[in-house]
Amino acid sequence: MVAPATRPEMPFGIRDFVFHLFFLSAIAPLHNVGLSVEHMPYGVLCLAFSRTVRFDVLAFTLLLIIGFIATMLWYGNFNTRVIAYMVATLNIASFLWFVPGNEDRLIRAARNVFWLSLAVGVLQIAGLLVPLEGLMRIFIERFHGAEIGAGITTNYRGVTMLETEPSRASGKIILLYIIAFHLDRKPLSAVLGVALFAQFFLIKSTTGIILSIIAVGAFALRYSRIQIVTAAILIFGGPVVVSVLQSNPKVALIWSLYDARGLEGLYTGLVATSGGRALAIVNTIQSILVNPLGYGADPDFFNAEGPEQLQRLVAGYQTRANSRPTAMFLNFLYTYGWIPFFILLGLTHRMSRRDGVSPMSSPIFWVLMFCGFFYSAPASPLLLVAWVLYVHRNGADMKVRQAPMATAQVSTP
Repeated sequence: MVAPATRPEMPFGIRDFVFHLFFLSAIAPLHNVGLSVEHMPYGVLCLAFSRTVRFDVLAFTLLLIIGFIATMLWYGNFNTRVIAYMVATLNIASFLWFVPGNEDRLIRAARNVFWLSLAVGVLQIAGLLVPLEGLMRIFIERFHGAEIGAGITTNYRGVTMLETEPSRASGKIILLYIIAFHLDRKPLSAVLGVALFAQFFLIKSTTGIILSIIAVGAFALRYSRIQIVTAAILIFGGPVVVSVLQSNPKVALIWSLYDARGLEGLYTGLVATSGGRALAIVNTIQSILVNPLGYGADPDFFNAEGPEQLQRLVAGYQTRANSRPTAMFLNFLYTYGWIPFFILLGLTHRMSRRDGVSPMSSPIFWVLMFCGFFYSAPASPLLLVAWVLYVHRNGADMKVRQAPMATAQVSTP
C-alpha cells in the first residue's frame, strides 16, 4: 500500500488571520458605539480571498440585500438592530464565495480556534480572567472572566469562552470539532473526550449537553468500528451524563413538572427554563406557516421579547418569548421566507457535493440540520460552513462506505 503524500505546510498570512477572525466573530467591538452587533460580519472581509466569481451567488446576495432594504423602506424601520441584521445577512451569504478553494486553511483556523477557546475556558473556570473582564467586554459583549452563577441556583452555568453566553460557546465547540477533527474514518477519541469534558465541566450549558449527546450518538452511528477509547467514553460517560443532568436545577425542574403534570408539565418546564427560546421556536413555526414570504424588517418582529406567558409561569423564571428564534434556519426563514431559504440550501448542497456523494448519507449532516432548526447562532454561517467543510474532509470516506452497497446492487441478478 502506498502511503498518501503529505501536503506541504501552508504559511500563515493575512488570509489566515481573517479566517481566524471569521471563527471568532463574537469579537465585535461595534456594540460599544450603540449598534446591536454581538457577532461581526468577518465573512465580508473573507470575500477578498474568494477564488471564483459565481453569478448565481451574486444574484442571490443581491436578492437578499434588495429585498431587506425594500422592507426597511416599507416599514420605515431604520433602527440599529435592523441595520446590524442586514450587515449580518451579508455574513451568511458571503461564505458561498470564499469557502471554495480555501477549505484547508479554514479547517486549520477552526482547529486553532477550538484549542484557543478551550484554553480561555480553563482560565475562566479558574477565575484568572476576572481582572481583564472590563477590558475584554470592549471586544466581546457580556464577556465573563469567571464562570457564570445565575438563576435560582449558582454555578449551573459555566464559562462563555470567547462567546457571549455558555450555550453559544457550547454550540461553537461542537461545530469546530466537526470541522477540524471529525475525519479519517474515525473520530479522534482523545479530542472527543476533551470536547465532552469542556461541555460538561467547563461550559455546563443544558442546551449544549443535549446537543453533545445527540452529536455523540451520530458519531457512533457514523462509524461501524469505534475506537476503544471512544467506546469507553460512550460506556462510562453515561453515568457522568446522568449525574450532571441530575445536579442541574433546570433538568430537575423539568423532570418534576413532567412527573406531576405529564406532557403539559414537560412543555411548561421547557418554556420556563429555556429563556424564551422554546416559545420563540413555536411562535416562529406558526408565523412562517402563516406568511411563507417572510417578515423582513417588520418592527413587530424586532422587539426584544414578547408578553409574559402567564399560563406557563414557574417561580424563579420568566416565560417571555424571544421575538426571534435562536436558530439559524428558523431566523433566516422568519426574515426572508421559504424561497430564499431553499435557494440557500441548494447552493450549499451543490458546493458540498464531492464526486457525486451526498452529505445526506451521513448522520452528522442531520445533526447539523437539527442545530439549524433548534439552536445555532442566528446570524452566523458557521453551521453551513461546517456542512461544507465536513463533506470536503470526509467525502472520499463517504464514497468508500457507499461503494459496497453500489457493488452489491450491480451484482444482483
